Amino acid sequence: VFRDAPQADHVVVLEGSRPRALVTRRNLASWVPGSAAHAPSLIIEDQVAVTALVGLAMARPPDAVYEPVVVTDAQGQFLGTVTMKQLLLRATELAERPATAK
Repeated sequence: VFRDAPQADHVVVLEGSRPRALVTRRNLASWVPGSAAHAPSLIIEDQVAVTALVGLAMARPPDAVYEPVVVTDAQGQFLGTVTMKQLLLRATELAERPATAK
């Protein structure tokens, strides 16, 4: 996949429609074909607030902090991934947004 898609940074391995493993370019060098890829360090439902997600993502072990976060629906079906760059940009955008009157 990485050879055919040079822009790809990571791949999520699915079992049916459920995420089972994450392979990144960074950890590809240590991955041996035929061995088990590692489980994603963080899988969240799409309804989790961005601010809560930032805390969860940053609480991961140091070697996993910058791994993409895998996003599922409430039934555990894979929806996509969010990179730390995307997450930080969105959190900054929300923090800079003027408060709305209620």
